[in-house]
Amino acid sequence: MSTQPSTVEEYIARSSDGKAERLRLVRTAILSAVPQAEELISWGMPTYRAVAQVGTSCMSVARRTI
Repeated sequence: MSTQPSTVEEYIARSSDGKAERLRLVRTAILSAVPQAEELISWGMPTYRAVAQVGTSCMSVARRTI
């Protein structure tokens, strides 16, 4: 039985080479655009959360889209 990754870096490290490279590109783009975003694993996939003046915004990177 495999355990879920606990960090985005661990999630990327467990991905196949082609998928890992795309995940790194998406991660870099998100953190460049929103440097204060919090990285976490939610529902088994990378999630980025940032609190704005108006509210909270979350974005998950779906497994089937990468």
